[in-house]
Amino acid sequence: MVVTIPSILISLGFLPNHYEMLYGLCQRDTLVIQQMGFSVKYCADYLISFSLLTLLTISGIVTLIFWRKSDDWMALLTVSMLIPIVVIITEFNALVVVPTAWEKPVTFVRIIGPALFIVYGFIFPDGRFVPRWGSVISFFGILLCLSWAIFPESPINTYNIETWPLGFFVSGALYIGGVLAQLYRYFRVSNPIFKRQTSWIVLGWTTAILIYMGVFLPLSIFPELNLPGKPRIIYTLIANPVIQAALLFAISCIAISILRYRLWDIEFFIRRTLQYALLTGLLALIYFSGIVVIQLIISPLTGETNFPIITVITTLGIAALFTPLRHRVQDFIDRRFFRKKYDTEQTLAQFALIARDEVDMDKLTAALLGVVEETMQPERVTLWIKNSTQRRGEAKLN
Repeated sequence: MVVTIPSILISLGFLPNHYEMLYGLCQRDTLVIQQMGFSVKYCADYLISFSLLTLLTISGIVTLIFWRKSDDWMALLTVSMLIPIVVIITEFNALVVVPTAWEKPVTFVRIIGPALFIVYGFIFPDGRFVPRWGSVISFFGILLCLSWAIFPESPINTYNIETWPLGFFVSGALYIGGVLAQLYRYFRVSNPIFKRQTSWIVLGWTTAILIYMGVFLPLSIFPELNLPGKPRIIYTLIANPVIQAALLFAISCIAISILRYRLWDIEFFIRRTLQYALLTGLLALIYFSGIVVIQLIISPLTGETNFPIITVITTLGIAALFTPLRHRVQDFIDRRFFRKKYDTEQTLAQFALIARDEVDMDKLTAALLGVVEETMQPERVTLWIKNSTQRRGEAKLN
């Protein structure tokens, strides 16, 4: 309650500021917006509606968690962490300039939300720090959050717009550390029950990170998205609801991990999420590295640094690499983290080849029994074959 009440009050109090900020953002492109067939007010109303929808939906989720799990300290910690984080993300720009009367409660929320989020990644769901050195990272994360209030002009202050995005990347590294800790817990530590809970956290957080990368990456690739004009308006109208949806999905996964983690087996989604997260990171690294390398090669020869053809060449290279790189990443993830399932799939694939080419019934029978034993590991296997002459053969494997 000490955390949630100030956060809710700040959220309600800063809604007018948030709306004014969005209205001013749309007002810079008044002519473009009118050419697109709607007004500046409609643009601002459209953007604020997603923030309100996210706040209301997540407030309902948090209330449900509190109502159903009020006797669980981890659930209470979840509630205390979620509300400040949601307020910070949905109304970040509105909180940049803080009136004097709101300075202390806003500072409190700015510190406590990220600090709890960092710690949460290393202790959910059983309250133990996993891995053990997660306690050290959590301690430094808390110190970092405190430094934002003590040294507001620090270059690593996430809320210092003058040095952004340096502070964002520093704190983001700690958040990603929590996700990696959950992955480590899932594959190395958790029992079946905790593994199901952890799987929802991994799915939600990893998906949200992927979406955020997909939303903010174009800002670095296409500078015109930062300039007044139609591209920026279209980007803003699309990116805002996508970000809100990613936040809502991540928090819904947290709620399911606490309340309804037994309902679904989501290992398939975990595999796909990990595969595309790694694939996205590799493609982004190759893309930017390719641009830098090609510029270093071409610039000394021509004396110029701005070549649109470099972006075209790199993009075509990424398109060509996508499919083979995806297969390699998928193979690596399956072999590294889902070994048992990977071995089963390989065994079944080998049997499919044998069944297609083999004509000797004895060899085919032996291969089938071998597949059953290797994949299911039963104590006893009996195979009954009914042929056209009604003769029956049995092959047994103990």
